Amino acid sequence: MQHGSPAEGKSSVIVPFVAVALAGSHKLVRIIVLESLAGQMFQLLVERISGLANRRIFYLPFSRDVKMDVQQIHHIRSLFKECARVRGVLVVQPKHILSFQLMVIDRTLSSGSHVNQVAQELQEVQTWLTSASRDILDESDELLHVRYQLIYTIEGLV
Repeated sequence: MQHGSPAEGKSSVIVPFVAVALAGSHKLVRIIVLESLAGQMFQLLVERISGLANRRIFYLPFSRDVKMDVQQIHHIRSLFKECARVRGVLVVQPKHILSFQLMVIDRTLSSGSHVNQVAQELQEVQTWLTSASRDILDESDELLHVRYQLIYTIEGLV
């Protein structure tokens, strides 16, 4: 009995199939991949589901170094919602998710007792992402490692 090649495994067959099946007009499908595999996964998804299933593949890298204003936040939110609306797939790395979450926390804490508009908009996007995202983990054993967990220290709390 001949076994399939490594190119016919979970990442190249099952992940695209599940992504297409889960993508709906109200849910954002995110395929979470390791940084070293992001380019390869993006290319694979373009080949497998962009042409065959006529689905768009989105990639929106994010860093806490990005200076955000309300207009940029609205643009990012509209891209996420467009991805869901057209039943596309978003390829994302753990560091992008964690950077966005940390930015929400940073902006909320730095705004003081009166949450400013940027912090409020970021919170709304994060709330939407939490409720609307369907995540597919590629290489889940590695992605679920503690180094990809959100750990944030705050001084002065007892």
